[in-house]
Amino acid sequence: MRRALVALTLVVPLAACHTLGGSGQGLVADAAAIVAAADWDQAETLRVTLDEHSYSPRELRLKAGRPYRIELRNIGDKHHYYTAPEFFQSVAWRKLLVERQAEIKVDYVTAVEVLRKGGRIDLFLVPVRKGSYRVVCTLDDHLEQGMEGLIVVE
Repeated sequence: MRRALVALTLVVPLAACHTLGGSGQGLVADAAAIVAAADWDQAETLRVTLDEHSYSPRELRLKAGRPYRIELRNIGDKHHYYTAPEFFQSVAWRKLLVERQAEIKVDYVTAVEVLRKGGRIDLFLVPVRKGSYRVVCTLDDHLEQGMEGLIVVE
């Protein structure tokens, strides 16, 4: 039996007020309270497929304050990143889930690498800050080949 593996790049903040680059707003200060108040039984699941060299769908539209499970699945022959640092700073994180392998509690994620041929990871989060956020694959020439998308929080 083959197991799908997922590589994660994680950053744990030094303090709630710690500011990371990008928007300059830093992490969501009250993330734990937002996650605790969310109705996870009503979380919407959105599926994103990663392939050579694209995300499908290319654009996700989310509502601020609502809980989501974003399922990332790589069906391609190459590893791919789902990198959106400004978006990842602007949400309240509940966890990352690698099906039947791991549940990871996080305060912040910089990038998610989903390994080739069936790798999958689920992101559980609540968008907090409205805006448009770029998503890219930073591996090799994948961005130059057109592997980018957009997350819009309304």
